[in-house]
Amino acid sequence: MGPGDVFRIPQLTGNNFTTWKARLILALDANELSIVIDGLNANATADEIIAFDKLDKKAKAFVAGYVPDEFFNLIDGKRTAKRMLDSLQSRFVSNCITKQTHVKRELNNLKMDEGQSLQDHFEKFDCLIRELKNCGGSVSKRDEVSNLFLTLPEKFDAVTTALENLSL
Repeated sequence: MGPGDVFRIPQLTGNNFTTWKARLILALDANELSIVIDGLNANATADEIIAFDKLDKKAKAFVAGYVPDEFFNLIDGKRTAKRMLDSLQSRFVSNCITKQTHVKRELNNLKMDEGQSLQDHFEKFDCLIRELKNCGGSVSKRDEVSNLFLTLPEKFDAVTTALENLSL
């Protein structure tokens, strides 16, 4: 399976790396190739190494199929699929304070729009949390839940208060 098949992974533009990578990992997983991203067990047998290498070759071709020509130089020559993704990550995800500050500002300003579904709102929130973590930020589960509650409109106050009391 590759580009144009069942998975419709949008073109990597550089601005969408976090979402692109998440979709790519899901596609690798569906094709039973995501194991190569986690790496090989240090105590692997010779047969396991051979099997891993076969999967890694497939995963490398899979990743390469979703990387546009303009970014291909970033993955060309990398020995493993994991190194290919690491190379892309180092190019598109900055660990700098500026990016973290920008995402935190977006989180602080995020409010659920009137008429917006909870699912859509939660997806946007989750995307921002992933972005923050991908650029080196850390958010505890407590802070994540607290921030989510703050994004909800007043009509959810009773629910958030009840949930807050359950977690104490």
